[in-house]
Amino acid sequence: MDLSDFFSSFNLPLFHPHKIGALKINIKYAAILKGDTPDAHCLIWVRRGHMTIGNSEKQFFIEANMFSDFLLFPHWHIIETSDDIEAYGLFIDENFFHSIFPCRPPMPIEYIKMMDKKYVIQLDALAIKTLTIQWEDIADTLSYERKLYSHQLIELRIQILFLELQNINKRLSLTKLTSKSNITHQERIFSNLVTALDNHIEKSHNVKFYANILCVSPQYLGRVVRNVSNATVSELIQKHLIREIKKLLLDNAISITQIANILNFADHIVMSKYFKRYTGITPSEYRKLISK
Repeated sequence: MDLSDFFSSFNLPLFHPHKIGALKINIKYAAILKGDTPDAHCLIWVRRGHMTIGNSEKQFFIEANMFSDFLLFPHWHIIETSDDIEAYGLFIDENFFHSIFPCRPPMPIEYIKMMDKKYVIQLDALAIKTLTIQWEDIADTLSYERKLYSHQLIELRIQILFLELQNINKRLSLTKLTSKSNITHQERIFSNLVTALDNHIEKSHNVKFYANILCVSPQYLGRVVRNVSNATVSELIQKHLIREIKKLLLDNAISITQIANILNFADHIVMSKYFKRYTGITPSEYRKLISK
C-alpha cells in the first residue's frame, strides 16, 4: 500500500504525503500493522515488550533494545506482540529517500549486507534513547506541516537520524568496517563499480563500458556483482539511472528533454518509456507528484 494511502486510511496524523510517516507502536497500532503495511523504507526499534514480524518467507523476533531496518525485507507485517509493546516506527517513501541521498546510501555497504542477512540487530539503551529522540524531533516537525521550511526540516531530520545511526554503528561496532587490506578482491571490484556508476552514469548505461573501466570482462563483472549483492550489473545501472532521473526532476528549471540529453538517452520519449517501465509512472507524472 502506498505510504500516503496507508496513513490516510487509518487517520494516522504523523505523516507528510509522499515523504515520511512516524508511528509510535502500542498494542492498538500494532493491530493495524498486522494487516497491510506501507510500501516504504521502514525503521523500527523496541523500547519495551516484544513483537514477531514476518512475511511469507521468514519470521523474526524483536524485543527491547532491538532495531530493524526493512530496506531489503518487503511485504512484512506484525504477527504478534506483547501487551506492553512500546516501539517506534519510521516509514520513508523510497522516492523521497533517494532524493535525500541521491548518490549513495547513507550507511556503509557492510551495514546493508548485514541487514540483508540479519534484519534485526541488538543495540543498547543509550542507542535506543538516541533514536527515540530523533523520532520525537521528526514527529514534532510532522505535527506542524504548515510550519515554515517544514520540507527542509524533514529532510534535515532524516539526515541527522542516519548520522546518528552511523555513530551507533561505529560505537557498538555493529559492522567492522573493513580496511583496504582485508577487503576481498570481489568486494573491491564491486565498490569500484559503485564509484564508477556515480561518476559516469550520465555518460553510459552499458555494462561493457563499466567492465572496461574496471579492466575486467562483462561476464566476470556480472559474477562479482551477483556474488556480492545478489543483483545484476544491469540492475545496478538501472537503479543508479532512475535515481539520477529522479534527482534531476526535482529541479523544475530543467526540462524533461534536457534531462534526456544530460543522461545520454536517444530522446525524451525513450527516457520516458524507460522511466515508466521501472517506476510505473512517467517523468512528468513523477514531477507533479513530488511537487504536491
